[in-house]
Amino acid sequence: MKTHAKKDGSDYVINGAKCFISGGGVSDIYILMCMTGENERSCIIVPKDAKGISFGKREKKMGWKSSPTCMVMFDDCRVP
Repeated sequence: MKTHAKKDGSDYVINGAKCFISGGGVSDIYILMCMTGENERSCIIVPKDAKGISFGKREKKMGWKSSPTCMVMFDDCRVP
């Protein structure tokens, strides 16, 4: 797990990426597991319209095509 979030006031600032995310780019919220300390992990809800979230190109998959899948990237993504 390399995606990390650091506390900044009442917000978290998230940096990293997640690969092969089902619903990537079309879901309204993303439930993110990330590192929040050296040995601490947290689950953070990130809305699709949060500043700093972006999406990779849609994966071309063999078979399961009913769910769009892509990479989700976080670049100083700030969430409360």
